[in-house]
Amino acid sequence: MQATFKTVRKFGAKLAAVPALALVAMSAHAAPGDDPLLDVLNSINITGIAAAVLVLALAVVGIALAFKGPDLGKRIIRKI
Repeated sequence: MQATFKTVRKFGAKLAAVPALALVAMSAHAAPGDDPLLDVLNSINITGIAAAVLVLALAVVGIALAFKGPDLGKRIIRKI
């Protein structure tokens, strides 16, 4: 009996799902402390990063205001 393309495609999709389900089942039984990615993410101190981002944001705003200062001063002097 000769298999047609549609038959192979139909059963091939079902057979491709079997290894994916097996992979999901294996990861479901993993020990909770065995994830190296979570270990790396948990070792990062977010408070230090948040402080650095805040300082950088304040520096950018300060520089922008320093460049805008003379223009704003000219506008105020013209309106007086």
